[in-house]
Amino acid sequence: KQWYQRRVAITAGAVHNLDTRQITMVENAYYYCNPPDRVAYVKKVRPPLHEYIRKLLIKDLNKNNIEKILRQFRKLPWNDKEVAMYAVKCLCRVWNVKYNNIYCVASLLAGLAQFQETVGILVVDNVLEAIRI
Repeated sequence: KQWYQRRVAITAGAVHNLDTRQITMVENAYYYCNPPDRVAYVKKVRPPLHEYIRKLLIKDLNKNNIEKILRQFRKLPWNDKEVAMYAVKCLCRVWNVKYNNIYCVASLLAGLAQFQETVGILVVDNVLEAIRI
């Protein structure tokens, strides 16, 4: 560790003799061997059902399996207010879905609105509110 610090100090004194590319290489080598202290990323802990909803929407949804995911969404416990509100929240946050799959979310919502009328109304209301803000 001391050797790297001395090397950087020597290089800092000889800045005039080194190219910017070489300075960058020395700095990268130094930070690779002696990284700065930082807090590790803490993953958000969610209930398993919330993780399942996110997995269905973000990872699994594509044009080939819209109907399968619609069936899975219909099986959710919509009587549980927490699960219903989380599903609506995930359906409203379309920016988490890949751009090419946004129409799949719209198709999923259209199919879901036939069985859960309040879901369609809540999602449209929340999206319009987000646009207005």
